[in-house]
Formats: sequence, C-alpha cells, structure tokens
Amino acid sequence: MLDIFFDSLPTATVLYSIVANIIRVIAIGVVPYNRRPSAATAWLMLIMLEPIIGTLVFSILGSNKLNARRQRIQRAVNRGLKAMWLDTPDTPPNELLPEGLERVIAMNRKMTELPSLFGINRAISSDYQTSIDQIIHAIDESRYYVHMLFYIMAKDERTTPIFDAMKRAVDRGVRVRVLYDHIGSRKYPGFAEMREFMTNNGIDHHMTAPVLPFDGEFNRPDLRNHRKLMVVDGNVGFTGSFNMIDSTYLDEQNVALGRHWNEVTILLNGQIVSQLDNIFALDWASETNETLPVSIPDAAQRQHISYVSRHTDDEMNVFQLIPSGPGYAEEPNLRLFTTLIEQAQEHVAIVSPYFIPDTPLMQAITSAAYRGVEVELFVNERGDQMMVDLAQRSYYEPLLDAGVTIWLWPQPEILHAKFVTIDRQVSVLGSSNMDMRSFGLNHEISLLASNGNVNRDLHKVLRTYRTKCTVLDRDRWGRRSWVTRYLESLMRLTSALQ
Repeated sequence: MLDIFFDSLPTATVLYSIVANIIRVIAIGVVPYNRRPSAATAWLMLIMLEPIIGTLVFSILGSNKLNARRQRIQRAVNRGLKAMWLDTPDTPPNELLPEGLERVIAMNRKMTELPSLFGINRAISSDYQTSIDQIIHAIDESRYYVHMLFYIMAKDERTTPIFDAMKRAVDRGVRVRVLYDHIGSRKYPGFAEMREFMTNNGIDHHMTAPVLPFDGEFNRPDLRNHRKLMVVDGNVGFTGSFNMIDSTYLDEQNVALGRHWNEVTILLNGQIVSQLDNIFALDWASETNETLPVSIPDAAQRQHISYVSRHTDDEMNVFQLIPSGPGYAEEPNLRLFTTLIEQAQEHVAIVSPYFIPDTPLMQAITSAAYRGVEVELFVNERGDQMMVDLAQRSYYEPLLDAGVTIWLWPQPEILHAKFVTIDRQVSVLGSSNMDMRSFGLNHEISLLASNGNVNRDLHKVLRTYRTKCTVLDRDRWGRRSWVTRYLESLMRLTSALQ
C-alpha cells in the first residue's frame, strides 16, 4: 500500500504543477481587470505564491460588487433620487461658492444623483457625552419617526438612555426604525439582549449585510455598512464618526489602559436632512425590501420651516451628502478627497484614524505640500488595529519628505474623528476614513460643507487637537529599526488586497 502511495507522488506533483501554472497564467489576464494596480499586484503575488489558496480567497473576497438583489435596489433608488431632485440645480441660486467647488459638486452629483442644498449646522461636537445627549434630546422631541443607522450599536450603561428614549418614542406613537451592521455589532457584549429589547418594545430593527448562511442570508463579510446617521421627523439630522457604544468599546483592556475613542459629530437642520433620509431609505430597502416615503407630513413640514427660520447667517451652510461604497463603482469619496486636495491653495488638514491612501490621493497630498500648501495630518500615535497601524506608518516617510506636518494623538486614547478642511473654506466630515477599505469596501457617507460656520467650528476642534498632539520628528522617524520597516512594507502590501 505504501509503495503505491509513494509511486503516485510524482504524478500528483506534476498534476499540481500543471494546474498551478494554468491558474497563474489565467490570473494574469483576469485579476487586473477594472482593479487599481496596487490591489491587482497584491492579489497576483498571493496567487503566484499559493495558486490554489490564493484563487480560493480571491473568489470569496476579490470583488466588491453587491449581490444581484442589492444591485437592483441601488439602481432603483438612484433612478428615484434622480427624478426627485431633477428640478433642483446643482448649487443653490445666487450663492457664491469658493473657486472650483461648483465643479466638485457637479462631479459628485453625476456619481450619486444628489445636488447641494442649504442646511443649518446647529452644533459640531467633539465631546462623547454631548453627542449622546443630543441624540436623546432629538428622540424625545420626535413626533412622527426616528431613523437610525450605526455601524456599531451596543446597549451598555452609557447608551441605555438612548434605548430608553427610543422606547418612550414608540410608546407615544412614533415609528422608530433602526439599522446596525451585523459584523460590526455582534462581537460586543449583550448583542442578543439588545435585539430582544428592541423587539419587545416595538422598535423596528434590522441588521445590515447579515452573514447568516444557514438562515438564507449571506453577504460578503468584508462588505460592511460603516455609515452613521440619524434623522428625526425630516427636521433633525445627525452624522459623523460616532458609533452607539461606550467610548471604551466595552473592552477590558481598553478600560485598564484608559483608552477612549474621540469622535466628531454634527447636528443638522434644513434641507440637507432630506438627503440623510434618502440614504437611510436606500439602506432600509436593501435590508427589508420596504420602500419608505420620501416626504414628511404637512404638519411636520410647517414645523420644519418655522424651526429653520430661527438661525444666524453663519449657521446656514451649503451642504452636499456624498454616499459611497460597493454600490458606487466610481468611488465618490476617493474622488472627492483627491479633487479637493488637488485644488487646495493655502491649507489642508486631514483627520483620519486609518490612513492608507491609494497612489493618486497620496500624490495629491504630497504635491500640495511641494507646491507650498500647508498640509497637516492628524493620526494616532498608536492605533487600535496593529496591521492597519503598521501599514499606514509606511506612508509617513514620503509625507514628511514633502513637508507634511504629522500630528500624533497620544496613546492610549484613540482619535476616531474623520474630517478634512481645505483652505479654511471647504470641509468634509462623516464616516469615511482615508483608507482603501472606506474607498472600495465599506458603505460610507461624507458631508461636504461650505459658506457657513462648519469650517470655523472644525478649526476650533483642530486647535484643541494641536494642544494635545505631538509632531512626528523626521530624524527620529528615520531611525526606526529595519524589522519595523519590513513589517510596515508587508502590511502595506496586504492592505491592498481588495
């Protein structure tokens, strides 16, 4: 028996070699198709080294396309948005925008169907508890409906008052709809109990992109809904980087280290809130097949008009919401960031906990610095994800060489805010990081703002960051060990596998 086994080994080896080489040849022509060069190179290296395993992984994770049903819903919603906003110009009439911004807004609209609209910035908050208090107050003021979408939701000691507010709203006849990401939320304590609480108290809740193959619900585990938003009665909107969970993310090690997450959120009124509702309706339809009405009751509309009339001039901003993700092949958030930075003349500030740019974005940032634009990058001294942290460090040296100032948020805390300011005139804030996961795999929303107080408020936040952060020294950074450099390069390569 053993003789037969050993005699068959050469034949098996030859067959494996033939199959492996066939796979390699096919991969060279298939993998690069419609894929950025960095991602194609990383996938090809994996397949060349391990043809069978690499092909298996590529077949599961190599495409970021939605399944057929979700693609149909996305197309239907896009047609509806196009018709809904057909008579609305790209920009509000008689509004003088910063140079070049009209073209950026027109570009965004071609990709997402959404024009720019007026809106009121009621508050930009970088205080965790303040954001929670704002959410509770908005829910308690609701009369018709509450729509909530968060990547991470957990019912813990800090967020229980939010769930209690949702229960009070249901008790007085308000329709409360909640979406939360399956993979993003399920790992936190009390996930089943949170779902049971919402079910028992009449809160209509669903997971986004659930990975439940035995229940007939399978979605790719790496295509996540990373958006964070809330809409109340079509009057009040909320978005930013905040997840509905304690600032320690309920991790014992974080508690022991004193590690807390620091966020930035914006509270909105005005026309722009309707676009947040549009995106919630898209995600709701994707999970439930239910089409939500796009209008609000007449009484709520009158209340909205009265509410909006009470504002100061600088509170009124021109906003545009830019959704992105697997349903948008053009990568709207990446194009937005790259175009704005290419147009910068004086100053760029980038705040991103996860910074892994693709080549055009990296070139836009370094080119801005080389032509004399003051460029600041705010990142964590030590990130919460080791592989991502190492990958993003591989970009620091060319940034420093170009003259970019890199501010390090001191460990053990985590700077989780995500926003960009350009020339102190234009800002973008929302859920999107400056990394390839946010550009190609995650569903994100980014809020473009100009002509109001958003830039002023974000620069106030930046001033507080500078007092807390330290500047990365070029000479000290150049003295890190070869082992560290090797690991950075390795993680940079793996980060492109999408």
